[in-house]
Amino acid sequence: MSATACQRAMSISEADFIRLLPLAAMPHHLSIGKGHAELHDNGKRILITFTPQQENRIGQLSLPVLAVNVAFEGCDTSQVEHFMAAFDRCFHRGGG
Repeated sequence: MSATACQRAMSISEADFIRLLPLAAMPHHLSIGKGHAELHDNGKRILITFTPQQENRIGQLSLPVLAVNVAFEGCDTSQVEHFMAAFDRCFHRGGG
């Protein structure tokens, strides 16, 4: 199995990302450090790195942007897809 990576530009603050990340990581063991997080489960490793980017501005509205990279080691394609679907659901924000 080769390493796979997924990237996202997310409109979320770093503090909110860290607050919600444990929900996205379940049931994996999670450790969070400055600018990164690691998940481990049965010999599989998921490394998440995140860095604040310039804000998106629309008129007077300012939205934070976080660059997120999710790298998988020892995971097959279906495991990557399953994790990323759960990750995206966790950070999805509804509109109306």
